[in-house]
Amino acid sequence: GHRVRTTVRSARRRDELIDALTRAGADATALSVMIADLTADDGWDDAVSGAGYVLHMASPFPAQQPDDPEELIGPARDGTLRVLRAAARHGVRRVVLTSSFAAIGYSPKPSGAPYDETDWTDPSQDNSPYVVSKTLAERAAWGPRDLRAGLRRRGRGGEGDRRRARGALGRRTRVGHRPESRCNHGLCNQPGPRPRAATGPCGAADCGEGGFGLG
Repeated sequence: GHRVRTTVRSARRRDELIDALTRAGADATALSVMIADLTADDGWDDAVSGAGYVLHMASPFPAQQPDDPEELIGPARDGTLRVLRAAARHGVRRVVLTSSFAAIGYSPKPSGAPYDETDWTDPSQDNSPYVVSKTLAERAAWGPRDLRAGLRRRGRGGEGDRRRARGALGRRTRVGHRPESRCNHGLCNQPGPRPRAATGPCGAADCGEGGFGLG
């Protein structure tokens, strides 16, 4: 197995996490919990130092959309870059970034073709703050060429990594993509068929908020 280190935003949240795992019967002593917030630089070097792999799994997903989109865009976009820069500084071999169908499928395709990893949602269109935040966060992840070069340069550790010349942040991959469905949890404000994932953040089987991996 792997030794796992995770992050929470505060010491209070760390205590709550350990308590929840203990009550569930899990061995909480096998988990290291670091304090790091997507909105601040502090803590990310300590969280990433010595890790071989980094999984950046989530950004804010509130029950209600905020009036100020920056409440979601800032942590999603800037937090993603904080994680990637820390990974590059500390020689992480591979990074997995879980994005969202929101980043590809909330701008209509005139052709009616299924959405795939070559598509992007247009953040200038009328979409919810969450949809815009996921789009801008993944765009930011692919954007800095110097950052991606650093991940490639430092990411080639074992034989398998040497064969994967694209390096640590390698490719945009589809997860659970199916056509002919609709988003049903209120994030999508555009009518019409939607690709779908096996499950989404609302837990529904026909939710349109599936993940994309960079890895």
